Amino acid sequence: QALARALITTENDEKLRRNKKFIDLLMQLEGCENRIIMAKRNYNNACKRCNRTDLVFGLEPVDAAAEVKF
Repeated sequence: QALARALITTENDEKLRRNKKFIDLLMQLEGCENRIIMAKRNYNNACKRCNRTDLVFGLEPVDAAAEVKF
């Protein structure tokens, strides 16, 4: 999202398109966004595997409050 906004900004500004530091920043933003996308995908896949495991073994979600002992 940040990369898309930055690209829209650069369309109208010729100086920014030529600025090396700005181009480097865009590349870093793109890399960050890609890492975030991959992390979300990995997290979602891990959750799916965990949920399938619960279904296969018939485990019920544990209520954390019920486990607290006073």
